Amino acid sequence: MIRTRCWLGLVFSLCVTTVSLADGPGLLKSEFVYETAPFPSCHASTIVETTNGKLVSAFFAGTDERDPDVGIWVCRLVDGKWTLPVEVANGVQADGKRHPCWNPVLFQPRPAGDAARSKLPLLLFYKVGPSPSTWWGMLRTSDDDGQTWSEARRLPDGIWGPIKNKPVQLASGDILCPTSSEHDGWRVHFERTSDLGKTWTRTEPLNDGKKIGAIQPSVLFLGGDKLLALGRTQQKKIYRIASNDAGKTWGELTLTSLPNPNSGTDAVTLKDGTHLLVYNHTPRGRTPLNMAVSRDGAEWGAALVLESEPGEYSYPAVIQTSDGLVHVTYTWKRQRVRHAVIDPAKLQMKPIVDGAWPKDLSAADLLKESMRIVFLGDSITAAGVYVACFDAWLAAKNDGTSHHVIDAGLPSETVSGLSEEGHAGGKFPRPDLAERLERVLGLTKPDLVIACYGINCGIYEPFDAGRFERYQRGIRSLKQAVEKRGARFVVVTPPLYDDKRGPKPFSYNEVLDRYSDWLLERRTDGWNVVDLHGPMTREVARRRATDPDFTFQPDGVHPNEAGQWFVARQLIRWFGDERSAAAETPGEMLKSLGAPAELLPTVVQRVNLLRDSYVGAAGHKRPGIAPGLPVSEAEKKAEELSAQIRALLQK
Repeated sequence: MIRTRCWLGLVFSLCVTTVSLADGPGLLKSEFVYETAPFPSCHASTIVETTNGKLVSAFFAGTDERDPDVGIWVCRLVDGKWTLPVEVANGVQADGKRHPCWNPVLFQPRPAGDAARSKLPLLLFYKVGPSPSTWWGMLRTSDDDGQTWSEARRLPDGIWGPIKNKPVQLASGDILCPTSSEHDGWRVHFERTSDLGKTWTRTEPLNDGKKIGAIQPSVLFLGGDKLLALGRTQQKKIYRIASNDAGKTWGELTLTSLPNPNSGTDAVTLKDGTHLLVYNHTPRGRTPLNMAVSRDGAEWGAALVLESEPGEYSYPAVIQTSDGLVHVTYTWKRQRVRHAVIDPAKLQMKPIVDGAWPKDLSAADLLKESMRIVFLGDSITAAGVYVACFDAWLAAKNDGTSHHVIDAGLPSETVSGLSEEGHAGGKFPRPDLAERLERVLGLTKPDLVIACYGINCGIYEPFDAGRFERYQRGIRSLKQAVEKRGARFVVVTPPLYDDKRGPKPFSYNEVLDRYSDWLLERRTDGWNVVDLHGPMTREVARRRATDPDFTFQPDGVHPNEAGQWFVARQLIRWFGDERSAAAETPGEMLKSLGAPAELLPTVVQRVNLLRDSYVGAAGHKRPGIAPGLPVSEAEKKAEELSAQIRALLQK
């Protein structure tokens, strides 16, 4: 939610704009670079961090794009506040004729070798001319973080400098400028300077401008001399083109699956190698404005929606500053420039499948769109009882025709990769989900994964920060692996550990309290989290008020049938069916849905059949698990059981 508080000053209005973290995981702040200005329209912002850690933004502004009064204006962030816009360049020629200015690009070079970085000026590239097909490149420099600027210098004919997006500096010290031309079709090329713009080389155009009309590239680093460029096209898709020799030569320019309304984009490679792309994820209009994330520059995930209201939100510029934060500036309705600050460590990626931005689904809608549901977990999941109760509920709700449920739980398993000394009498260590996860996901091909881990992950010892961190890392890796496959992820907090039935010199359930609390906190990051731990702990306490011997877990860990049904009830409730979740037994639940009691045993057979088959076929490190049927044979028998289930429901 955006909240704006305004005070009217004597000269101009000062607006303080704050954005709550609920607006998107990772979004720390969103503000206007200026509130009032002596021009009505602005566009094409750029942002840079100077050698002294100062932020400077520039944009073109005037009556309207293409009007002669359009100049280049600059704002600087000083003591946490943006200075008023100052015009630093215009298009006035020697004969007095004035042309519009276009697309400023700020860049702070770094020193090569032992040169002092403070001696390198801040560069401001921009264009002057009647139109993009006739403009020419200009360059000014600043030695004081953008407070004052040198005289303008025209770039050589055929050299435009970076056309919209920032250059990159290569390991050699060369500055590689992503650029393009529009006078003979929309064509991409790259320009290079090793002396801060005094001399230049350039590639030839890399596309013919006919099959794909492409302009305004951004450059990403893939490692070594490998580069990747992305940008806008007239074909309503983002393009990509790669180089294996630091930009000297480039491969074929091709279209990605990411939509774009032929509007400016920008991208950046972060210090950890992650790539961010800011663009309008739509084939028409210039809203919404989105941020996507990728590890390899090929597969992209949805990370953030910066704007989604009607209007124009376009032409982003994105950088990472020395403190690790990400800064984005962009056009806001052609009236102002907006500045967003993002913590990339807090971004939560959801897969973009076939170019479609993932929808924020309700739990009920999530279930409707997920035909193949895979459960992952330890022995509590592997027992199959709560999975079968959940599957029976789905079958009764949907006439047995829609969902395919696979229990892939494995006894003793953890996501932390830890095992207590002498586990299982010293016969084997606890298996680690990471060892088999990719095989399970590849074999089961889920639309939705529901995972419940934690009770084993603290290895039944007092709380330890290192073990806790291993659990957190394991859950995050699990979520990332699931979403990378294009599936959705739901995590369940760990069950109660019954300290009364499994007494220790400390409360192990209090350890699980902390594991559970951490998962519940992830809801603010957009995670789908079902709370089992809290309700189970409270229910046992409530029952023991009248029956001190009551338990869901006779050995402190493994739920009995009532405990397994309690697990299923929390899932059913989270997916939106409070009436079914209120039933005291699975039989009552089925009766309330008009389904026969015989349904559950048949579903149990199907769940166990598929579990044994898929767990065995994927392979694992847990001894003592009997192999199941080959998957093809198990699926055939499962379909026979499904036919019986449909027949029962049609009686």
